[in-house]
Amino acid sequence: SVTPSSTAGSSTLCHFDPLPQDLLLAVLSFTSMRNWALCCAVSTQFRDAVAVLLRTLQRININCVTIEEVHVPLLCYMLSRPLPALLAVNVSGLATVTTSCARSLFHALGNASGKPAMTTLALDDAQMLDSKMLAQIAAACPKLTSLRLLNCSRLESTAFSEPRTTALASRLEDFALTHAFRVPEDELIKFIGQSTNLRSLSVSSCQHISDD
Repeated sequence: SVTPSSTAGSSTLCHFDPLPQDLLLAVLSFTSMRNWALCCAVSTQFRDAVAVLLRTLQRININCVTIEEVHVPLLCYMLSRPLPALLAVNVSGLATVTTSCARSLFHALGNASGKPAMTTLALDDAQMLDSKMLAQIAAACPKLTSLRLLNCSRLESTAFSEPRTTALASRLEDFALTHAFRVPEDELIKFIGQSTNLRSLSVSSCQHISDD
């Protein structure tokens, strides 16, 4: 219910009684993750409701083209929360956001709270991804079996020799990588050679590897 609480000038300030959580969860379940991010800034009740939904979320698709920069911190807050049921994350349009926004998203994905069930990660236009961030994400996702990293021009030469990242090799079943210009050919070959469970491999525009 809504009750007037005071009057300021010509405007009436109202007090909203808390919605029943079941009703709030039902309403939020029909909205997008972008709207969940906005709801986190409304009140503690809304933030708690979003946390409940996040614990059951299995797939996240983020198109950065449709996200305003001011909303990125709230989105990162949600990604850094415990996501025990999350299976897949797909982030596209990263080239349209600022460097700081892209790096914030990567840090949120690599948050220590972890994504223990996540098996699939796809990062398109991931120019801002560096070796340290990749290692953090690998450590936060111990069951990752499918990894797509496109346009990763900032990955350093040690990207696939870092222990937390090399631990991925034996688990990977699907691997795609493009534009990792700084990664030495022998390091990449060694990483792929350790991926004995690979079913799908796509590597292009890397050292001595052309699109052909």
